[in-house]
Amino acid sequence: MFSFVDPSAVSVYNKRMNIRTVALAVFFGAALTMGGGAYGIGIGVQFNGNAADVFYPGAALAVSPGNTTHLALNWNFRETSMLGVTMDVWAFNPKFGSFNGGRFGFFIGGGLYTNLVLYTDTVIFHGGFRFPIGFQVLFGRDAFEIFFQGAPSIGLRFYPSFEGDNFFAPLAIGARIWFR
Repeated sequence: MFSFVDPSAVSVYNKRMNIRTVALAVFFGAALTMGGGAYGIGIGVQFNGNAADVFYPGAALAVSPGNTTHLALNWNFRETSMLGVTMDVWAFNPKFGSFNGGRFGFFIGGGLYTNLVLYTDTVIFHGGFRFPIGFQVLFGRDAFEIFFQGAPSIGLRFYPSFEGDNFFAPLAIGARIWFR
């Protein structure tokens, strides 16, 4: 007799590892299909929070094929783990100042997001539209970046139930090293 494994018997750790593996595969698959331009890979740390929330530390991996398209995989460390993927297109990215070895800039754009929030007993999956607005300081031929970003967002919750998601405005401050 063929039997299935009871989903409740699978450990939370295995579920989280499977979700992270799938997210990384989707992230790198999307990055490879974006094509064109000079790729930059940013590895960094950041603090993420909402306008009325506590900031949590996190890590980010960003891929930038060109100067206006940005794909990022974000992982927040807190009592619940959050894994998110964003894809943004910057409509404006002017540089408004420079100094010895660096420059200042800002960006405004639009994009998409998906987030998996991993609690000990459940998973929440939601996604939607975001509108990133931020400032950046670039050093050393754009190899090192310090940034501050707000991204007003609205979307849908897909799991565990299908419903409208509340408007939220995540904020991030962080630093990345770019390999071009």
